[in-house]
Amino acid sequence: MQIIQSIRDKGAPITIVAISLALIAFILMDARQDGGGPSATDSIGKINGTAIEQTVFSKKVTALEIQEEQQTGQRPTGSRSAQIREQVWNQVVAENIFYAEAAKLGIDFTSKELDNILKSSDPSNPLMQDKSMVDPGTGKLDMTKVSQALSNIKKMKGEQWEMVNSQIIEPQNWQVYPQNISLY
Repeated sequence: MQIIQSIRDKGAPITIVAISLALIAFILMDARQDGGGPSATDSIGKINGTAIEQTVFSKKVTALEIQEEQQTGQRPTGSRSAQIREQVWNQVVAENIFYAEAAKLGIDFTSKELDNILKSSDPSNPLMQDKSMVDPGTGKLDMTKVSQALSNIKKMKGEQWEMVNSQIIEPQNWQVYPQNISLY
């Protein structure tokens, strides 16, 4: 018992100094990595060296949740929200890998090609999913409604454009860069 007491008496200052140095080193290491505080671009991961920003990821998750809410009439909760986040992450990974490989191969997607796809009656066309765009008699797209929808899309800005972009253009895994695309 007396040995333990002598260790406590003589070793306490050494232990306090060691713990204090460890805490200071930990704080300095953390400050060095973060640049001294929260960064303006918080990334949640990297794919092929490209950082994925939290804000971009969150917008895509929110857009998919809103889309599901519109389709089902219920806001996704719990495990379904986790599935949506995983689905968005897998989509972001696939897009980044796809775009990198397409760029290596010199494959590009032009606005004319996008226009042709959006005006086709192919079942994979996202506009075919909207029953108001389909002529009930022929089962094909009504070109006047499509033209009006495309002209409305051209007029959109900000969040409206992002919502249309996430629902129509991005889910198709097409290589679309907004600065290169114009819907004509």
